[in-house]
Amino acid sequence: GRSGKPVRFWAVNGPPHELSGDELKRCAKLLAHYGVNLVRVHGAVFNERGEVDPKKIRHAQEVVAAMKAEGIYTHFSIYFPLWFKPTADLDWLPGYDGSKHPFAALMFNPKFQARHREWFTALLTTPDDKGRKLVDDPAVFGVEIQNEDWFFFWTFDAKNIPDPQLRILESQFGEWLVE
Repeated sequence: GRSGKPVRFWAVNGPPHELSGDELKRCAKLLAHYGVNLVRVHGAVFNERGEVDPKKIRHAQEVVAAMKAEGIYTHFSIYFPLWFKPTADLDWLPGYDGSKHPFAALMFNPKFQARHREWFTALLTTPDDKGRKLVDDPAVFGVEIQNEDWFFFWTFDAKNIPDPQLRILESQFGEWLVE
């Protein structure tokens, strides 16, 4: 900060997703009482079809407001592949049938990357009931772009990735080699 003094964070995962209203405010007070000044909200802002869920966006706004009132920053982690099993009718993730998680797809599938940006855009720029956006709130500490999923993670394996997705990746690799 401007003072030049170090800032220390005592962080936890939470609060529990089901908390809202007065229960959420009590949780924020309890966390602050124990010295917590940063929470990592680890949960999807999308539904089972990968579409933005407005209820989850509103809940994220409620969490930030409750934590901020107690001097606690909020960090968002909104995507983890185990939270999603794409169905066969999603044109932005071809090859899935509802039985597999989209491991590594975020690393190379441009349509999935665009959807991922939509999730963050909705989270950060949807106005709350007073017209405020999380992107403008200094109580939002940051966002986690991706959690535990990359080319060197144990889940990156051809058996976990449908053929149409492998074709996207292999085409990109081939184009890179040619270049």
